[in-house]
Amino acid sequence: MSTRLALPNTLKGWAREALQALDEAEAIRLESPQLEAESLFKLAPAIAAIYRGIEDPLLKESMLKHACGTVFMIQEHIPGYSALYKRCFVHCYLDTMILIKAMKLGKAEQVIDYLETKGKVEAWQV
Repeated sequence: MSTRLALPNTLKGWAREALQALDEAEAIRLESPQLEAESLFKLAPAIAAIYRGIEDPLLKESMLKHACGTVFMIQEHIPGYSALYKRCFVHCYLDTMILIKAMKLGKAEQVIDYLETKGKVEAWQV
C-alpha cells in the first residue's frame, strides 16, 4: 500500500501532518491494548514511510533505527522525557522527515515549538 501525501510547505502544514500521524498512532493503540502510550513513538517511522510512499525495506529500517534511536538517547539522558509521549512521537516523526531530507532541523524545531505553544504536545521544561 503506497500512500503519498504532498510535502507540507508551511509550518502549520507540518504541524497538521505530525498531529495526523499522532492520531493514526493513537488509533492503533486503541486496537492494541498491549501498546503503551510511552511506546507510541516507535510507530512514527512506519507512519512516516506510509505518508511519503516509501517502500524500500532498507530505508524503512534506517528510518526506524535513526529516529527511534534519537528518542531513546534523549530518554536515557533526561528522566521523565518518556512520559511526554505526544512530544516523543512528534519528535520521532519529524526526525524521520529530517533523515529522508523532507525537512531541515530548524523547521522541525519550529514545528515542535508551535505544537507546544498550541498545547498539542506536552510542554518541555529543563
